[in-house]
Amino acid sequence: MKFITDISEEKYEKFMKNNEYAHFMQSYRWGKFQEIATKRKAYYLGVVDDNERLIFASMGLKKSLYLGYSYLYLPRAFCIDYKNKELLDFFVSELKKFCKQEKIIFVKIDPAFILKKVSNDEKTIEENKDKDIFFKNLFSLGFISLGLNKLFESSQPRFTYRIDLTKSEEDILNNFSKTLKKRIKKCENFDIEIEEGDSSDIEEFYRLMRLTEERKTFIQHDISYYKDLFSIYNQGEYKVKLYKAYVYPKKVIKNYEDKIKRLTEEIDELKSHENYKKTYMNELLKQIEDSKNYIKEYTEVLNNYKKDKIILNAHIIIYYKDMCWALYAGNETVLLDSCSNYGLYKYHILDAKKNKCKFYDNFGAVSLDKKDHPLFGLNTMKQSFGGDFYEFSGEFDLVINKFFYQIFKLLIPIRRKIKYFFLKHKK
Repeated sequence: MKFITDISEEKYEKFMKNNEYAHFMQSYRWGKFQEIATKRKAYYLGVVDDNERLIFASMGLKKSLYLGYSYLYLPRAFCIDYKNKELLDFFVSELKKFCKQEKIIFVKIDPAFILKKVSNDEKTIEENKDKDIFFKNLFSLGFISLGLNKLFESSQPRFTYRIDLTKSEEDILNNFSKTLKKRIKKCENFDIEIEEGDSSDIEEFYRLMRLTEERKTFIQHDISYYKDLFSIYNQGEYKVKLYKAYVYPKKVIKNYEDKIKRLTEEIDELKSHENYKKTYMNELLKQIEDSKNYIKEYTEVLNNYKKDKIILNAHIIIYYKDMCWALYAGNETVLLDSCSNYGLYKYHILDAKKNKCKFYDNFGAVSLDKKDHPLFGLNTMKQSFGGDFYEFSGEFDLVINKFFYQIFKLLIPIRRKIKYFFLKHKK
């Protein structure tokens, strides 16, 4: 066997094609994108057998630190059967040698190894029967677990909801919660229009992302990040899709004006009967009042935006192999009652099925019991689409240089606070 550090794209992706651990963050193009977007050098690491056949592959991103030192991050870790101890031993042994040559002080991984899956109705829990040997093999190689965090403390989410798209479209929609179905029905009543966009829509998408992230008090990426994602990742079999939801305020106003007219006529007809039900009359009057409120709201938005067609939501979905991930979502701060965001999710979930995806990953959840926690609503929303709850193994570090690793651990919290401060105040 031989350790290599620069696998060609063709050879790398041929290996990934039928690999059960392959993830978009381990794709060749994600590495190229990260080189531009985050200034990290991508290494395409692997092992070939005596016949030069690739039997192991993993993409690593080298992050420069100080004094020429760096660390290596392998997002979603090794694309290998973790029970294959012989291959793991060889790769990690060679990886350590490579890291010492490159002045890499530690290696960070967050494997796409599933510890547990909980069904959407929370009645069935599937524990991974190989989890004990998974941890045993990593620990024997010198990896240190950074713990089983419950929120978003790690580089990538440790929990997610995934929808099985091998089911029929009818079953997928039936698994939506009752509340979600009502919201989607409401969205359809507002005549929300959904389109698939392209790179020319990035600026509009970014405006919505800024609105969304400002509600979280800081901006994560600038516009070049998303432009680079489309230009670098979106090639060949790699796909990035941008979906948009629009509303036509004039059309909505006209619909409600027509509704008020119909309801008024019905009330007049009702009054002509002596024994009409007051409860039904009150319901009709309430519908008129609600319609007037919608007319007022949409008129104000129309006057402020001065557009006949207003974009309310834009989502970016990334495709790799037979899976897709809901990566980014930007949403307006107005007309939330239209529920357009939910209609847009329904659209690209079903579009992923049409594109032959086996799973749709809602990318990111938390593990919480307290309903009053600010993030609890995130799980409620994602669970409403009928996906199963997945738990991954968390982060691990492989220490190469103990002295500088300890210094790094002391300095990184300070660096994060400084970074957060500048992101929070970024204009």
